[in-house]
Amino acid sequence: MKKLISCAVFLDLRKAFDSVNHSILLTKLEHYGVRQNALKLIQSYLSNRRQYVQAGNTKSSLNSIISAVPQGSILGPLLILIFINDLQKSNSMKTVLFADDTVLVESDDNLEKLQNSVNREMTKLID
Repeated sequence: MKKLISCAVFLDLRKAFDSVNHSILLTKLEHYGVRQNALKLIQSYLSNRRQYVQAGNTKSSLNSIISAVPQGSILGPLLILIFINDLQKSNSMKTVLFADDTVLVESDDNLEKLQNSVNREMTKLID
C-alpha cells in the first residue's frame, strides 16, 4: 500500500456578496445561456447602484458600487453560485463546494512535489 501525504486548503469567500465582479458574472451568465433581454435585465439590476453609510445624523457621501451582488435579494445567492460554479475547473485539485465554502484536496507521496503542486494550483485559482 502506497503512503500518501495529503494537503487540504479550506477557503471561505470573505464577503462573497461584495466580491462578485459584474463583468465576469455577466460573461458566465452568457456562457450558461442567459442572453438578450434576460442578460440586459440582470446587467441593469447590477449596474448603477449607489450607497451611503449613516451613523446617527452623519451620512457619508453617495458612492457607486462597482462590484457586488445585492445582499438579502432573492437573486443574490443564485448569482454567487453561478459566479463560483466553475471554480473546480480552474485547478486540478479535488474540489468540494458548499455555498461559499470550498475545500481543495491534493495528495502525493513526495512532500516537495505536493507543495509545488498545491502552490501552482492556488496560483491558478487566484488568477
